Amino acid sequence: SYEFGGGVLVDGTIYKVGIIGTDVAGNAGTLVENTNITYDITNPGFGSVTPVTNAKVRAGTRSVTYTNVEDLSAGSVVYTGTGGSDSGTVHNTVFDATQRQTGSHTVDVAGLVDANTYSLEVKGTDLAGNSATVTNTGIIYDTTNPSFGSVTPATGSRVNAGGRVASWTNSEALSGGTLKWTGTAGTDSGNVHSEDLGTNGKLGQGAQTLDIGAVLANGSTYTMEVSGTDVAGNTGNVSRTGIVYDTAGPAFTPVLPDVGYKIGPVSRTVSWSNNEALSAGEVKYVSTAGSDSGSSYANNMAGKLGQGNQSVDIGALVNGSTYTLTVAGTDVAGNPGTTVTNTGIIYDSDAPGFGSVTPDTNARISAG
Repeated sequence: SYEFGGGVLVDGTIYKVGIIGTDVAGNAGTLVENTNITYDITNPGFGSVTPVTNAKVRAGTRSVTYTNVEDLSAGSVVYTGTGGSDSGTVHNTVFDATQRQTGSHTVDVAGLVDANTYSLEVKGTDLAGNSATVTNTGIIYDTTNPSFGSVTPATGSRVNAGGRVASWTNSEALSGGTLKWTGTAGTDSGNVHSEDLGTNGKLGQGAQTLDIGAVLANGSTYTMEVSGTDVAGNTGNVSRTGIVYDTAGPAFTPVLPDVGYKIGPVSRTVSWSNNEALSAGEVKYVSTAGSDSGSSYANNMAGKLGQGNQSVDIGALVNGSTYTLTVAGTDVAGNPGTTVTNTGIIYDSDAPGFGSVTPDTNARISAG
């Protein structure tokens, strides 16, 4: 075999090669020509390689996409674990005949492990023997759905304008998400009120709060849902049901003793009716006149916070003193009720007396 060099070939140029000769005896040989010979010293290129560096991917997005700028004689995609339990493991998929052709291709690589970090290589050799590799690093494989912890309001709770503010914790950063309140009973039943987490800056990992706004209807019941998609494309959601929106304060009727009553040891017992359950309350007598003026006697409604008729004995008041009675409370949603105030209540514990009673004992009387 022989090699002949003559001049400098130009990359990408197509040539033909011919050879002819005469032997020592003077006989001329036949010309031999080979045509369509491409001189190629440029490495193959791979365009639009995904996943990109520092991407987060899941099972549906771990497939590698790339574009061959020329036909290849061989090639492969390789995921190599660089962090996590799969560190050091090589996951290699060799190109088939179609994947070696010029153009765009997709190759799936199985066997990746959740919560591990990988380096991705797309490499190949062209028909002239030139080789190239594209490397994207820091790719995280994530197949775990995002979760939402410490969610409030809780299922079955009653909330007012302040309590309707939702709070939760994102287990990881999100690419998108929604807070949604759906009416399930009452005048707002069937209506959906939603806020975008991204627009409101609530996509980061950690604790979040978001007010749905003044769109809920007093007395209606709702299901609240927080949902989101993480950066890898996994989805998650959490819901709380039976949340009652209550912006009306509680009422206390009728409250006895009423204004101007005279009361004694029995009738000093205060009675009233709660129109709804309370979270706290107080019954109080405050003296405004008499020897007990300025004193106050209060009861915190222990055991008397439920809906319906209630009564409590406030304790020992002072004979001959005048009192103002108040009944106040806050409902379970946090709304304060209008305090009922009954004034001018006189406490009288003296038994009545009867003087100069006739007829006298042992008297004899007639019809007149």
